[in-house]
Amino acid sequence: VTHMSNPLIFSGATSNRKSVCIALFLNKLYLYYDVSPLNKVFTALHRSTLVCILGTISNANSTVINNNANQLLTYRKVEEVSSTPQINTLAIPRGGEYQLILSDGTRIWMNAESLLRYPTSFIGEKREVFLEGEAFFEVAKDAKHPFIVHTNRHSVEVLGTSFNISAYPDYKVYTTLAEGRIKVSTAKVSVVLNPDQQAVIELDNDDIVTRDVPAYLFTSWAKGNYEFRNTSLSEIVAQLSRWYNVDIYFKNESLKDKRLSLIHI
Repeated sequence: VTHMSNPLIFSGATSNRKSVCIALFLNKLYLYYDVSPLNKVFTALHRSTLVCILGTISNANSTVINNNANQLLTYRKVEEVSSTPQINTLAIPRGGEYQLILSDGTRIWMNAESLLRYPTSFIGEKREVFLEGEAFFEVAKDAKHPFIVHTNRHSVEVLGTSFNISAYPDYKVYTTLAEGRIKVSTAKVSVVLNPDQQAVIELDNDDIVTRDVPAYLFTSWAKGNYEFRNTSLSEIVAQLSRWYNVDIYFKNESLKDKRLSLIHI
């Protein structure tokens, strides 16, 4: 580790790049080179030593990676070198948020306590990423290469659109469409959403329930605001706990089912 004026730069080499921690940005962002299953990433996350990198770096696949002080991580493909893409894992802890621009131009807002696995550059017929937690996507249009988001419960396929996925463990899965059209699939069923529609997957089955919603209620967090409408207090508290990295307990359990409408700015 080399000490500089502010950041710490990790200068080390590895032959296989498995589960190698690359950076901690602003004490909020963990970036890994990783080829292990998703559930192993969390184990590595809490045991690894993290260091800080600000600026531009390049990797073996000639992908230019830029991180700036505005919490924006950008990938730009320079040239095609390898037929096997390198997989990165971006993990946002409680109390953090971050933005990511993939090599195809897709922009992603990552919410607190969320994890995304993605290639440094897309190779092949599909553009695929893997999400646990919540993220808002603005997908770059490419009719020849569908963009697919996988979670532990479902997958979402798009050509170019804006949508939000909330897929935290032990909670219902919500997929909300702001623009365009998307197909939401589980092992059991598939549905197509139009703007201002939401697909809900319950905890105990793979059925999909669709409903009409104002999409901005579920996407405003990406702009720095939370707006709740007729939302249970337990859901509001869970979201605020992730946002501010605090644990909130109910002394009176009956309050969990109280429904409120509020704007948190």
